[in-house]
Amino acid sequence: MPIPRFRVWRAWRGIGVCGAVLLALCVERVLAFAWSGTRSRPSTPTRVAPRLAARVARGAGLSVHSNLDLNIEVPDTDLETSVPLLAAALALFFGLRQLKGLIDGPEEFQLQPGSLQGRRVLITGGSAGLGFETAMRLLEAGAEVLITARAAGQARAEAALDAELGEATELRRRVQVLPLDLSEPSSVQHCAALCQQLLCGNCLDVVLCNAGVMAIPQRSASSYDGAEMQLAVNHLGHFALVGQLLPLLSQQHARVICVSSLAHRLGHPPRLLQELELGPSDALRYNAWDAYSDSKLANVIFAKELDRRFRAQGWPASAVALHPGLCATDLAKYVISGRDEPLEDRNSLLKCSTGPTVTYASYAAPVQALLQAARGLLRPLERGANSHVFLAAGADGGLERSGGEYFEDMKPAETHAEAADPLVGDRLWEASERLTGVHYDLGPIRKRDRGSRS
Repeated sequence: MPIPRFRVWRAWRGIGVCGAVLLALCVERVLAFAWSGTRSRPSTPTRVAPRLAARVARGAGLSVHSNLDLNIEVPDTDLETSVPLLAAALALFFGLRQLKGLIDGPEEFQLQPGSLQGRRVLITGGSAGLGFETAMRLLEAGAEVLITARAAGQARAEAALDAELGEATELRRRVQVLPLDLSEPSSVQHCAALCQQLLCGNCLDVVLCNAGVMAIPQRSASSYDGAEMQLAVNHLGHFALVGQLLPLLSQQHARVICVSSLAHRLGHPPRLLQELELGPSDALRYNAWDAYSDSKLANVIFAKELDRRFRAQGWPASAVALHPGLCATDLAKYVISGRDEPLEDRNSLLKCSTGPTVTYASYAAPVQALLQAARGLLRPLERGANSHVFLAAGADGGLERSGGEYFEDMKPAETHAEAADPLVGDRLWEASERLTGVHYDLGPIRKRDRGSRS
C-alpha cells in the first residue's frame, strides 16, 4: 500500500516571486510610457516598425481587438530606457533559474517498492529533515528502519510517523524511534543496547550517521573529556555509536555512512587534531564555523579510516561519506535564531500537533515571508536525501563497494587534500578512542609507519 506522501514543494517560491515582481515592474513601466504617449503625442514617433509608425502617423492606431483600437506612441528615449531594463530583468530571472537548478541537483532518486525487503537500517537524527525523508523512502522500498531522536524530539517523531504513514499499519510496524543524545556517552551506550534488543539476533545492514549541529554560537564543552560540542555530536558520538554497533553489523554486507558537508574542505587538520589530542588552546579563539568545518572534516576522515580498517581485516563492509547539498533543514537553527529549537514544526504542517511556538512563527509576518522565501531557494528535502537513499540502498554497486569515497549528488567527489592521509586518520582514530572510551574490535591491524605515507 503506497504511503500518502507529505510533499511541500516550495523550491520556486523565492525565484517566482522575485521574477514576477521584476517582470511586472518592467511591463508596468512600458505600459505607462505607452499610455502617456496616447495622451500627449510627441512630434517624433518611435520607428519600431515601418508599418506601425505609418499607422500611428496617420492616426489609424494599433488594432488590438476587433472592437478595440489603441494609438501607441513611445518616445525613443523612453524605449531606450525600458528595453534594457526588461532585458536585464529577464537575464536575472533565467540566471537565477539556472542557479536554482544547480542548487537543487538531480531529480528525486526513486527506489522500486520491495527492493530493500529484509534490509535493516539505523538512521541517527531521523525525527525530521533529511533523516526523516530518507527513512520514509527506505520504508517504501521495504526496509526495516530504526530512527533516533533526542528526548525532546521523540514525541514529534512519533506524531510525524503516525501522520505520514496514516493507516498503513504494516509500514508503521517496520519503523521505531529510539532515544539518543550523541553528546552523552551514557545515552550512546543505552541506544546501542536497545538496538541489540530490538533486532532480536538479526543484523544491521546500514548505519547512517545523519544527526548533526551547526555553528553553535558559544563554545560548549561536551562529556567527552571537554571536547567542543559540535565535534562531540557530529563526530565523537557517531564514532562511539558505530563502535558499539560493530558486533551487530551484517557479516555478508554492511555499510557505515557519514553525512558530512561541503564545508569540510574549509577544515584544518592541525586544528582538528589539536582539539582532539590536546583540547582547546588559549591561543585559538573559538569560531563557530571553524569548529563546524573541522567536525565535518572529521566525518570524512573517519569514513576513510574505518574503510581502510574494514579492508585490512577482510570485512565485507564499506564506509563512505556524503554531502547532501544546501538543504532546507533545521540545521540552520543556531544561525537563524541562536537557539536550539526547530525552525518549523513538521507536525504542525501535518495538522497533528499543537506544540510550542517554533522559530519562524515567532517573527512578524514580513520576516516570516522573507525567511520562507530564502528557504525556498535551498535544495528541497526530496532531492537533498538522494545521496542518503542512493548509498543506503547500495545503488552504487553494493554495500561493500565504493569504500572510503565521498559523494555529492550520488557521484564520487573531491575531498579535502589531507582527508585521505593515513597518518591523519591514525591520529584521529586513536584520539577518538581515548575520548570516547570505545575500542573497535576489528582484529589486529598492523600499525603504519608514521614516518611514511602508505
